[in-house]
Amino acid sequence: AADLIDRGTDDLAVQDMIFNSQKEKNLRLLGHCLANRMEYMPEYRTALIWLSKKDYEMFNIQRGDTEGIVNYLLSIRDVRLAAFIHNQPTVVKLSLRSKGDFDVQDICKKHFNGGGHKNAAGAYSHDSLKATIQKFKDLLPQYKSALWKKN
Repeated sequence: AADLIDRGTDDLAVQDMIFNSQKEKNLRLLGHCLANRMEYMPEYRTALIWLSKKDYEMFNIQRGDTEGIVNYLLSIRDVRLAAFIHNQPTVVKLSLRSKGDFDVQDICKKHFNGGGHKNAAGAYSHDSLKATIQKFKDLLPQYKSALWKKN
């Protein structure tokens, strides 16, 4: 970074482009997710956000608009597993993130036609949004000890 500044790069302009370039609708969508679509399950150190087809229409959500939403859940103290579950035209998609040694790839592979990495994985379901959310919640008891294990 120092080398770029020495070469004349306007570091404040670069920071502004990276951190202050949200569209208004994306900020409103994030607010809606956190206020109305977030569920916190402290007994499982888990939080989830879900979005329905109606939400997609209401916010005119386009590809990329939901990028990173799941990561906000990991900022909750003690949350080790974060899930973003949302309707797509033909499937329900899941994006899972975790902190520490908890392996979200395992959940995606074993239960939801997916895969990825230990701390970031994705999957899909042909069930309804409601059924997919319930299936995810029903799996949590079998992962409880791993979610509470010290890193």
